Amino acid sequence: MAWRDLVDPIIKDHLEIQIKETMSNREAIEKSSNSQNAQLWIAVANLSKQFFNLNLRIKYIEKLMKELNDKMEGKVTLEEDIDVIGDDKNPKKIIKELEKELDANLKELKTLEKKKPKKKITKKKPVKKKSKKKISKKKK
Repeated sequence: MAWRDLVDPIIKDHLEIQIKETMSNREAIEKSSNSQNAQLWIAVANLSKQFFNLNLRIKYIEKLMKELNDKMEGKVTLEEDIDVIGDDKNPKKIIKELEKELDANLKELKTLEKKKPKKKITKKKPVKKKSKKKISKKKK
């Protein structure tokens, strides 16, 4: 029985989603010298991206709630006090723009990594010691 079958059913769907998202980067994982670490770091990056998007949405909703509250109370708000995420009122558009910016930064990082000369790490072969042959002397 696979370990994934033994996972608590409450989190199993979440696990499968994370595995699927992580494996969308299969090429990077396979090219890594330590594929297990690469897989974990990609999963962490996916979770970080999800967390970032949720925080962005929360800030947007908080901004709308503050504006609505201020309008209901008859207060006039200053734009710079409530302008958390920009002039655009569409959170999906903002998220897409931020994802494009992130992709551009990742592409730039990849090109910089390609320009770096990679040091080739070679393992030293152990030196075999010559065994001394025992010469038996015949006693006369």
